[in-house]
Amino acid sequence: MLPARLVHHTGTMIRFTTAQLDRLPNADRDCTIVLPDGAVLNGHFRCHPANPYIGGPSLVRWIKSWVPYNVPTAVTVHQVGVANTIRLQIGAIHLAPADAARRRRVLARARQLKQQEAERRRRSYETWERDPNLRRIALLAWGSHCQVVGCTFLLGVPAHIREKMVDVHHLNHVGKGGSDSPMNICVLCVVHHQMIHRAPTSNVHSWDLDQATVNVNGLTLSIHRDARRIL
Repeated sequence: MLPARLVHHTGTMIRFTTAQLDRLPNADRDCTIVLPDGAVLNGHFRCHPANPYIGGPSLVRWIKSWVPYNVPTAVTVHQVGVANTIRLQIGAIHLAPADAARRRRVLARARQLKQQEAERRRRSYETWERDPNLRRIALLAWGSHCQVVGCTFLLGVPAHIREKMVDVHHLNHVGKGGSDSPMNICVLCVVHHQMIHRAPTSNVHSWDLDQATVNVNGLTLSIHRDARRIL
């Protein structure tokens, strides 16, 4: 078990330190990499005396899709058995195969819902939106996270992807005359946004500068956001 870093820079790789050379293979070799979500990639270990690393085309593509440019991500590399197979663990989180499969299904569904929502929102914005910069202002003030208390959908999603997985929601819907006032907007992950819009019944119970309560088909969602940051 060795600490390492996922690096996305002029070179993209799993990078080790020279101090770890005595615990790494003493020659270049191909290897199999098991990702945190259970997917398997082929890689190649390079026993470079000044820069030991694991690379390979498929590994490079995966790292670029996950790691922001020039923001190294800590991982732990575990050897699997005695063969040239390693397993990556990001931070302190390791997804069991069943959890990983479920997360892949959830993320795939969220992407699908986001695509379905995009066309409707574009049409709505062209017709109703008061301020085309509303989304930018809301995310600048509140950040790219779901404001529903207890929401964990975006947990573990990289920051450069997270912004694409949230929407600015009008508590009193634009189609029903809702305004762009900070009192009337919040930031939701695509799942909670879709839940509110697609549930058989949905209504705002209360809202003020700090929070809002929305009843969705018998479920109560508490939304915390400080409207003063935009006001």
